[in-house]
Amino acid sequence: MTRRMVLGVLELTEKKATRRFGEADKLLVRQMADLAALALRNAQLYSKLREQKKIIERQATTDGLTGLYNHRHFCERLRAESVCARRYGFALSVIMLDLDDFKRVNDLHGHPAGDRVLSTIGEVLRAQLREDVDGSARYGGEEFAVILPHTGSLSAELAETANGAQVTAERIRRAIAEVELPLSVPVDGLPPHITASVGVATLPAHAVDADDLVSKADRALCKAKQHGKDCVEVYVPR
Repeated sequence: MTRRMVLGVLELTEKKATRRFGEADKLLVRQMADLAALALRNAQLYSKLREQKKIIERQATTDGLTGLYNHRHFCERLRAESVCARRYGFALSVIMLDLDDFKRVNDLHGHPAGDRVLSTIGEVLRAQLREDVDGSARYGGEEFAVILPHTGSLSAELAETANGAQVTAERIRRAIAEVELPLSVPVDGLPPHITASVGVATLPAHAVDADDLVSKADRALCKAKQHGKDCVEVYVPR
């Protein structure tokens, strides 16, 4: 027992012969029990601290609404992935996507409904990507970003490398367009689905570093918006 909390029971028995335990025996047992209780209590505290540490680390790296990486952790991982890509000779691609006309969801249904839509998009992204390989993040507002490591070798043709990332981007765009919006009350003029405009860029074909890669993917995204939205554009060097 520690701090009036029962942690377990310690039983002392004599199997060879019947005997009566004296005060010295009882004192020894109490000391053993105290040591055992202290060890158990320390183990419990250590386990609780480990769980709290995991929670804090998860909160520091993920977006609370979607469960995806947050903006800061996305940037940190992208820089690390760019170093690995150059070291081991693999291409690295980034997808930037923005939900089309998302403001209408908030205006017509309110921000709680908008939050449910964003959370649903997070689930769609996780379902479409390689677990423990790709990384998806809520970049800001209704904008999302995806890291695609190993999208091709540096010796591969540019078209082949870009095409692999483009196929993934198109699959994501299609999955978003098909998902049913979690809106409780339909409103005239608002479609039951939402679409996304998507931009793709690849390192080293399109960019020189991680920041430049995001910038080029964002330019491709802007081009998708200009071409009518709900489409995928790959960055084209001038």
